[in-house]
Amino acid sequence: MSHNDQGTAGMAFASLPLEICLYILTFASGRDAINLLSTCRLYRSLVSNESLWRELCSRYGVHDLTAFQLHPGRTFFSVYTQLLHTYGPLLGLWASDDPFLGTVVEFRVLVECREAGWEGIVGEVWNFRQPSTQRGPILPDYYQFMSFPLPPLHHNGEADNGVSLTRNGVMMPTWTVHLSLTGDGPSTIDMCASGSGIRLNAPHRQAYYAYPVPEGQYHPNLHPTFPPPSLRHLWHDEARMPPMSLHHEEAVNHITLAPNMQWEPDFDFIPIFFAAPANSADEPSPTSISILPPPDRVEQFESLLSPWRHTDTFITDVFRHTQLTRRDATNLQAPQDHFFAIAATNLKPSPAPHSSSEDWSPRVLQGLWVGTCSTRETMVFCLKWEDEGADSEVQAWKVTGNCFVPRGAMAWKFGTTIPVPPAQNAVVLADLGIGLDDAIVTQLKMFRGVGVVSDEGFVESTHALLQLTVVIMNENFIRIHWTDGHETHHLSSYRRYPGRDIASEIVLHPERKLKIRRPKPFSFV
Repeated sequence: MSHNDQGTAGMAFASLPLEICLYILTFASGRDAINLLSTCRLYRSLVSNESLWRELCSRYGVHDLTAFQLHPGRTFFSVYTQLLHTYGPLLGLWASDDPFLGTVVEFRVLVECREAGWEGIVGEVWNFRQPSTQRGPILPDYYQFMSFPLPPLHHNGEADNGVSLTRNGVMMPTWTVHLSLTGDGPSTIDMCASGSGIRLNAPHRQAYYAYPVPEGQYHPNLHPTFPPPSLRHLWHDEARMPPMSLHHEEAVNHITLAPNMQWEPDFDFIPIFFAAPANSADEPSPTSISILPPPDRVEQFESLLSPWRHTDTFITDVFRHTQLTRRDATNLQAPQDHFFAIAATNLKPSPAPHSSSEDWSPRVLQGLWVGTCSTRETMVFCLKWEDEGADSEVQAWKVTGNCFVPRGAMAWKFGTTIPVPPAQNAVVLADLGIGLDDAIVTQLKMFRGVGVVSDEGFVESTHALLQLTVVIMNENFIRIHWTDGHETHHLSSYRRYPGRDIASEIVLHPERKLKIRRPKPFSFV
């Protein structure tokens, strides 16, 4: 379009009645709407029209101002322009590529504003109590680590533009530093303010590798990429990126440090783990964010957001080992964790338990689940149904993991075309505490599959497949019987993640203001 054409188009838009302009703007992005309203004095009358800002707020799930009741002067305009325009895209779940363990964080509008004493968006990290003290998975505790408060209002309803505001009128984030993950001690949290704390990353080629013996005897194994390429179209939400400048980073390369490792002949089986660039032929990881805590609080935050760096394991991390053994390693750069948006489609409400109808489909199992493994640790899984006709199968991919089978790896799978009759598996059902005469047997669906086990480090030479009998109790509950040869290896349970119910959650030690929320346990029926 030529300059004259652009001018003609602008004049044509300006000639429309304001009501029509307002209606058109409700279909525009927030950025486009704000840019247009800033171009002409004629449009300033639209700024005070709440219907436009109500529409923009509703795109982030804010349909009313119930969560912003501390100040009666709040408007959809102030909520959108001072909070949601910048930080609204963060709302929802994010999963990190922290090696082996991974992390899940959640940003949400603080609906309990009166209880908390402030309004805005809160960031919480999932922290599972390890190991689980009950049979089966548990829901995580939600540790507040970050908050984006709305500016306070004066008595006249105007925002208090004090020194705590950034240039665009948005409050600086406040960090919650958990000095103890168990809540022990007289003072277990600290609060501090810092810069934006969120960085938008361009696609990158950072990768990790592991090998079990000194270089030259085996080739390094690629650590599972995250998100797994086969899952990116299913649950990575590229549209949920905040309006920030893209940061381009060079991949950290620690491969030259590996030859300096001191090897003990009796301990050659201990895996070596290091960061290095991915193969140039591999697809880069998608757009992501990084969470950058205050420089003087990095170590405290890493225990929650980057737990791999504080894990007690036999795996030798080249970066950590070099930091501890070389005086000249003070400037050694650590790889930055990246967080990827989990699409909201994986958090659909749990469907009602199925009947034995003929139209049941494995597709209903897709979504986010929590489950246990032989170590009784609760981890997060993404279940995916591959509809390939006779080869159709359900796959369970790890969103979080451990040092044996890490995040980004497929944990187990089972074919869905040939069900297993419960009557032929009385022994398996007995191990699960189910009798053939139990009423629930008529609702069960059973399939055969395989699951992955490994030694620490997840080096390919230590991988093994165990045979599985998968028992689908209903669309929200799965139990798996793992066998090694003809012997039971272990039993595991999986529960669809039900989402948050803030009203039913309890605040741990509210008198000490720990900023930790705990959901009530879910049932397995």
